[in-house]
Amino acid sequence: MKKPLQILLIDDNPDDRTLIIRQLKKEFADVDIVQVKDAASLQEALEGQEIDVAITDYQLRWSDGLSVLRRIKSQRPACPTIMFTATGSEEIAVEAMKAGLDDYVLKSPKHFSRLRSAVRTAMERADAHRKVTQLENRLQRLLERLKVGVFRSTPDGRLIEANPSCLQILGLDSLQQANLINLADFYPSSHDREQFINTVLKQGFVYDQEVQLKRKDGTLIWVSLTEAVDRRGKNEIYLEGIMEDITQRKQGELALKQSEERYRSLVELSPIPMGVHHNGILLYANPAAVKLLGAKSEQDLIGKPVLDFVHPDYKEIATQRVQQLYQQRQQTTLIEEKLVTLDGRVIDAEVMGIPIPYEGKEAVQVILRDITEHKRTQNELKRSEEKFRLLIENAADMITLLDEQGKILFESPSVYATLGYTPEELLGKSAIEFVHPEDLPKIRKVLQNFINTPNKKTPYLEIRIRHKNGTWCTIEAVGKNLLNAPAIHAIVINSRDITDRKKLEEQLYQSQKMEAIGRLAGGIAHDFNNLLTAIIGYGDFMLQSLNPRDPMREDAAEIKKAAEHAASLTRQLLAFSRKQILKPKIINLNTIIRDMGKMLSRIIGEDIELVTQLSPDLASVKADPAQIEQVILNLAINSRDAMPKGGKLIIETRNATLDEEYINTHNAVIPGPYVLLVMSDNGVGMDQDTQDKIFEPFFTTKEIGKGTGLGLATVYGVVKQSGGYIWVYSEPGHGTTFKIYLPRAEEAEQEVEPEKPAVVSLQGTETILVVEDEELLRELARRVLARHGYTVLDASNGGEALLICEKHQGPIHLLLTDVVLPRMNGRELADRLLRLRPQMKVIYMSGYTNDAILENGLLSMETHFIQKPFTADFLAQKVREVLNKKDNG
Repeated sequence: MKKPLQILLIDDNPDDRTLIIRQLKKEFADVDIVQVKDAASLQEALEGQEIDVAITDYQLRWSDGLSVLRRIKSQRPACPTIMFTATGSEEIAVEAMKAGLDDYVLKSPKHFSRLRSAVRTAMERADAHRKVTQLENRLQRLLERLKVGVFRSTPDGRLIEANPSCLQILGLDSLQQANLINLADFYPSSHDREQFINTVLKQGFVYDQEVQLKRKDGTLIWVSLTEAVDRRGKNEIYLEGIMEDITQRKQGELALKQSEERYRSLVELSPIPMGVHHNGILLYANPAAVKLLGAKSEQDLIGKPVLDFVHPDYKEIATQRVQQLYQQRQQTTLIEEKLVTLDGRVIDAEVMGIPIPYEGKEAVQVILRDITEHKRTQNELKRSEEKFRLLIENAADMITLLDEQGKILFESPSVYATLGYTPEELLGKSAIEFVHPEDLPKIRKVLQNFINTPNKKTPYLEIRIRHKNGTWCTIEAVGKNLLNAPAIHAIVINSRDITDRKKLEEQLYQSQKMEAIGRLAGGIAHDFNNLLTAIIGYGDFMLQSLNPRDPMREDAAEIKKAAEHAASLTRQLLAFSRKQILKPKIINLNTIIRDMGKMLSRIIGEDIELVTQLSPDLASVKADPAQIEQVILNLAINSRDAMPKGGKLIIETRNATLDEEYINTHNAVIPGPYVLLVMSDNGVGMDQDTQDKIFEPFFTTKEIGKGTGLGLATVYGVVKQSGGYIWVYSEPGHGTTFKIYLPRAEEAEQEVEPEKPAVVSLQGTETILVVEDEELLRELARRVLARHGYTVLDASNGGEALLICEKHQGPIHLLLTDVVLPRMNGRELADRLLRLRPQMKVIYMSGYTNDAILENGLLSMETHFIQKPFTADFLAQKVREVLNKKDNG
């Protein structure tokens, strides 16, 4: 339990005492106050219990405050004392402070409260003083016990204080004896002493300076000195220092140095690379290490971290080994590491670390052995032993070893992965068992002389091997007779699965064939369109010129009708050859299919059920809506004809993504996001031979007169021209599925704009330049336009058109030009003429499209185009429509 605060109160005035006590009890909760009224009670209090604070008045009837203060300090020197008086003076206060007074407070009503803080401050100051005294006492006892010498002296060498260890180091018996001797006498050289003292005075301190001294008995010793300047005043300077006897350490260092020099001589001459590092930093490297690490001299290595020479692959474990060496101070075993030399070489080395002292430091000696050549030889041998095993186990091609009878001795992992068998199902079996029966004769023919002829190699053979699932894989194989080779003693068969490649080759062949047919069909259609344009146009002239009752009129109408039927066929040919004009829009296939629903139901008939499965979140595509409707219609008709007794036609849509895996089995496919249209029926189906030809123009399986053979060709052309792909899947008796992939469009679906009403009046007075290399067509266009009031200029090629344009004095309002012209196509001609006459409008005409008037394969909205063949009325209407437009397009 904490004891109460003991306060000694010395005051004659009872009222003042009461006020003082009241103030103290406000400040201190637990306090005992001893009141002194005379000298006897003062003495009794000083001789009695412990006193924490004394408070005295100066003017007392039986004494004065100074006398009381001296008495208290003589008997209780540590007791804090406060003088609380109203009769004192400045002189009394100063004298009291000199006598040890802790505080002086004037006694007045307003200073009574200050007494409380004065008491607390005096107590805190006394407590701090007591702690300092205790600390000084402990420090003194510590100094006396220290093994190092601690001393205090003047700059001229007079020793003022010294602990026992200091006296012992100097060979002195006592401090009194030391006072008779100057510290300078302990230095063998007065110059050394003078230089050392000057350094201390200049720097203010010297730390751990090794100095040689001479003891009182003349013995030379080595000490470590640390001294600092203590300035007490302007002219009062002392030196305080610590002195440690390091004689034995210096002797040990000398012996160690001599030993190290002997050891260094051995290491320097050693052919074994060696080095020494401290905390991972190189301190020494012998000539063998300098050479091994690619340095020119030892200085190129000194100061570098040893881990800088360790290959990155080994740095982590090397770091751990270095740390372990310094922590455990135990020799490490030999370990193989890769090192990187200064000149960039990577070498293999055996490394061992041995903890050693070096130049007074804990260090590690590293011993190296270059095993690069040994490792190279070892690795070559290992590679040689494992080469065939690694080749066989990791080869994508299949490797098989057979004995003399053709039984399987070994199969590489790729055989099991390709054919689906397990080792137990193949090993020990005859390889002939797995060959397709139709391929056995050519196998036997090759093997006739092969088995008995060492090192003979077979030609490359394509044969079919049975897969575990019963299908046949086409492989390309070559064999070599190594039965006489001791390391193998087997027939080695190298083979490769080319099943997918054969399929892709067939797809490529089919694609190239279709492309060739397309080019032929497009060219034919172009020539026919020119002829048909003339036939239809001149047919119109005949019909317009003949009397309605003229019997020739019926013949002219039949000629025009036949020409229009031929034009329909050429349009289908153009669709197949991807030469037709597309008017693409952003559309949703679901919308197209829903709009065609009633029409499709009528076309396929009541016996066929139409089922639609449309994805609700179907993406849009960019395509010509009319052409897509034609695709769906043609496929629906194809399915109808394949189900004469009724069935089901399913139309599906969904989003799809063609990835790398898909394109590996489908020729010329670009990966990415697509919209998939699937049309499936459960009709008669098709065999593979039929599937290979269905997209060819004029190919049909229908009876003569029941089909043109252009329906699926048109589908193929539209899909291809729209940037898509079409695949057919069918088996006889199991129906047919067509899958169409169209590139996905990010834009929103566009509404199909209604067709604009035809121009009412087709007459005009403008000037038109007609450029057409076919004379029949040029004349036809000239006559049609002239009949409608136009002034017509005509040219057979671009050069003539340029001359006419330059020479003609009046305006030329419209250029009507064929796209395909000799030497300069229609687009180039238009570009040059527009530079001369920028207000001129342009209409292109052609039997098929080419890149001259297309942008990314599509006709732009600003380009005006007439597809051959065309009627006279259509030409007049198109010309009037373009001339009526306000823009320059």
